[in-house]
Amino acid sequence: VGELPWFGLIKLTFTGSIHENPAPTNSWVMLILTIALLLILPSVAERAYARIRPGVSEDEGPEAEGPGDQADEEDTSTKGI
Repeated sequence: VGELPWFGLIKLTFTGSIHENPAPTNSWVMLILTIALLLILPSVAERAYARIRPGVSEDEGPEAEGPGDQADEEDTSTKGI
């Protein structure tokens, strides 16, 4: 079980309740920092993982062209003849 205390500010803003009970400034700052951290953290983690595992390059992956891909292209080019 966990809490995300600053995310309640989003709900209070959209429901208009924030005008009745204003939130402290530090709560808004922490909300913005938390959202920024959640957006930036995956990129930082991916780059750190690439440095830890130097044998795995960023070019490798499902979209990278392997040796079998060239054979498939050759087969499709000769089928029309």
